[in-house]
Amino acid sequence: MAKLIFDIETSALPLDHFDEAQQEYLFRECEKICDEPARAARHAEIQQQCSLWPFTAQVVCIAMLNADTSRGQVLFTALDYEQPGDEAGPVEFVACVDEIEMLTAFWDVAKHYETVVLLTGGALMCLSSISARPCSTCPSHAKTGSATASKPSLIATWPSS
Repeated sequence: MAKLIFDIETSALPLDHFDEAQQEYLFRECEKICDEPARAARHAEIQQQCSLWPFTAQVVCIAMLNADTSRGQVLFTALDYEQPGDEAGPVEFVACVDEIEMLTAFWDVAKHYETVVLLTGGALMCLSSISARPCSTCPSHAKTGSATASKPSLIATWPSS
């Protein structure tokens, strides 16, 4: 069964990407904090968390690995990138103009795999568009058979093409 393991990295959009009303909405809770240092700290915390929210962030890199062949591909955004010389290795680096091109390239690869595994901060999550159930092959489920294991993982089969 072909398995694709991937990780996604996101980055917050610049604040000037948002108009005044959007910025007011994002940081409205800061205005309730009277203490100026605490307000500034909360503002910085919210700004840092913007890289995790879908409406305030963009995908900047997707790393993929074929678990069977140990070959991979790293998709990343770059306007001007020159591939290094003749260095052919197990990982190919592919520059994408924007997030749309990167996500399209990812799904073009992912559709060829039966199982797609997402790295989520130390845990693995196997994804599918059909169903989700505990994965008997994931270490966290092999012992418990439960989706509530210490490192949550789900598995489902990808629709075959």
